[in-house]
Amino acid sequence: MGVCSSDWDTEGGVNSEFHPHPANEKLGSRFSTKRARGNQKMASLYIFLMGIFIPRQVTYLDPALATNRPPRNPTPPSLMHEMKDTARALVRISFDGRVHKTFRGHMAKERFENEVRVLKHLEEKGCPFVPRLLESDPEQLKIVTTNCGTRVDQVNSERLKELFAELEPFGVRHEDRELRNITYRTSDGRFCIIDFEFATILDGGANAVSLKPSAAQ
Repeated sequence: MGVCSSDWDTEGGVNSEFHPHPANEKLGSRFSTKRARGNQKMASLYIFLMGIFIPRQVTYLDPALATNRPPRNPTPPSLMHEMKDTARALVRISFDGRVHKTFRGHMAKERFENEVRVLKHLEEKGCPFVPRLLESDPEQLKIVTTNCGTRVDQVNSERLKELFAELEPFGVRHEDRELRNITYRTSDGRFCIIDFEFATILDGGANAVSLKPSAAQ
């Protein structure tokens, strides 16, 4: 407890002065010391967390050290799901759904050029049930196409013939008429046809190119 003394001043007012008890002064001093220590701990924790979550920017004063400088904005690796890995091609699906096909093995260059040519022809003809060519890289023998759905497990032989026959009005014969080249697109409930590296453009005239699977094994 403290002691309060009051004195009347000359103008009729009251002067009040509070005198704290010595025990209270000691308690207040201890409280202030604990609060200061707590603030110091919080400040240290804040600095520690800042060092963890905020990347540091390193300034290289020595040019010789600059060669070991890490990249500022490293490009994250593309997320790819492997669909096919054979002697003739590597096919992967990227995170955005596009199909990446890299040609390799026997006659890789010829097969790459033929599939690019056939896909461009089918796009010009407006064929709606085949992949659309998005990119082609002659140096890496790689193409990027739209996704025509997932492969099917079973189609009867008559229906399979009908599906491949639907290409011919667009001027293309597939030449590798197997179930593995049929997919199902759920967006419109349509069977689609893929893999045109062996296909033949029927109205190609004297410049027609045909690659049969037996010739490229």
